[in-house]
Amino acid sequence: MILTPLLQQIPGFRNPSSCTRRVDQAGAYLLVITSLTGTMPACVSNRAVRAPEQIVHAIIDADNARDLDAAVDCYTADVIWISPDGNLIAGDRAIRERYRRMYADYDVRLSAIVEEVESAAMLAFVRGLTVGELSPRTGGDPVRVRDRFVAILRRAGGRWKVARLMWAPAK
Repeated sequence: MILTPLLQQIPGFRNPSSCTRRVDQAGAYLLVITSLTGTMPACVSNRAVRAPEQIVHAIIDADNARDLDAAVDCYTADVIWISPDGNLIAGDRAIRERYRRMYADYDVRLSAIVEEVESAAMLAFVRGLTVGELSPRTGGDPVRVRDRFVAILRRAGGRWKVARLMWAPAK
């Protein structure tokens, strides 16, 4: 590509062949223009690509620390969860209550394996696996967790937040 040396001068630029979509000549001009305006496409900015993944890990970190405020802060106010039984849990208040009960009842030891991340200007999704266990705080056998999830994220207040979350036990 003729403009590659010029594009490599842009902070956050990665080789176009490493992007999800190949950047052609017209795309190169778009990259130059958007870099000057401060809005970089996801395939150019490592930070934009990783931000949705970081939110998933922030939720897991909050779970392991039983940090209710940190967990709920990772979600939009109008968040919707679709649980394995098909129930909808809507709104950050309902999510807060679910987390409050989980943290009261269990010591949490989870980790997330991110398998796929796609992001655009305002929306992103993260697909992966949550593994670990929930140990009852009153004693008893731990509950093993091995769930597949899909999280749909939206930019809110300049940062990514989970707007929709679906999960089910992995086979």
